[in-house]
Amino acid sequence: MNSKFYWLSAAHLLSSTALSSFLLIQQYITTNVLSSPELVGILLAVNFLPKVVFIPIGGYIADRYSKRALLFNTTFLRIILLLWAAYFSYAGSLAMEQLYVISFVFGILDAIFIPTANSCLPYIVSNKKLHKANSIFSACYQLGVIIGPLVISILIDDFSLTDALISTVIILIICSLATLQVLTEPVSQNGLVEGPVKSILSGYEVIKKINMAQDLGFLTITSFFFIGVLTVLTPSLAAINFGSNAKYIGSLNAIYGVGIIAFSLFAQFSKSSLRVSLLTATMMLSILIIMLSQTTTYILSSIIYFICGFIISWVNVSVITTAQQRSPKELVGKTIALIVFSSQVCLPLSFGLISLLINLNFSVPDITLIYGIGFMILSVVVAYIRHSFNIKALRE
Repeated sequence: MNSKFYWLSAAHLLSSTALSSFLLIQQYITTNVLSSPELVGILLAVNFLPKVVFIPIGGYIADRYSKRALLFNTTFLRIILLLWAAYFSYAGSLAMEQLYVISFVFGILDAIFIPTANSCLPYIVSNKKLHKANSIFSACYQLGVIIGPLVISILIDDFSLTDALISTVIILIICSLATLQVLTEPVSQNGLVEGPVKSILSGYEVIKKINMAQDLGFLTITSFFFIGVLTVLTPSLAAINFGSNAKYIGSLNAIYGVGIIAFSLFAQFSKSSLRVSLLTATMMLSILIIMLSQTTTYILSSIIYFICGFIISWVNVSVITTAQQRSPKELVGKTIALIVFSSQVCLPLSFGLISLLINLNFSVPDITLIYGIGFMILSVVVAYIRHSFNIKALRE
């Protein structure tokens, strides 16, 4: 690894810390300041939807323009938005309208920052080290998710909301300085880089050409079934089994994050191949979800969350690394963007299905069990389709 990679990892860590901090600040403002907890879901959707919709365009932009400039400019715009929020907070006039605007623009900026940051790696890390580099990258992101809310919650409780916002701004300022140290090769202006619409459509041809269409199938069902359970049902499962104390929800999420970081450490010291069979990984995750639906002990739940974090990090790192290695450098931003798009586009459907099942009076453990069984069945279906395509290709 070289200094460019470590600067990029630092920027990724700081960006994740700031974004997770602002997410907690938004939830705190909505629930405790504006007394509108019913609007938290809408606020999250306002941030999530533009990120999903615009990320293919973000991949096009990442391949077209200077990566260092994109990382710096998106971070700088976040700083401006948070300073605006801090001003309204100090003046006591921060309202949902401002939060909606900031959250929406943050979603668009994420759609550019994510593929740009990931597409930098093939330029600054050799192919042989990409797997380990991606594992560190994943750990940096997760570490930021853990650190951000922890630090900001202390600042909100012991100081003020405005101080918390200013602290987040400072984190982003340091992040912007780190991005300026990330120097990559100049972007190749050739015929492979097309107009936005044609580029996005041709991205799927790139995915097919590098033989990753079925990998995206595994990633999509993993997101639908696993992330659906993790995001929506964890609070309910914790409340049913261990009580309504928030420490159980926070600790389970933290243990999941520790599992992700543990994989990064494992990847750094492992001398064997770090590729994972996606069918094996998804089957293991589905079994863990089924076990989670039946367990009532905190220790077993903690073990399940840790193993899930380890495996999901292995899956994500394997898919991203394969895409970076197989895709031409001038198209890697588009490839990464389409992978992220595929992994997140079905999440609203997953959340909606869980809400529907709850309204139909299914219990939370039963919904978890249904998702685990569904995950297992669709994993086999995707594996069968992949096998059929491979057989067809051999015959041709």
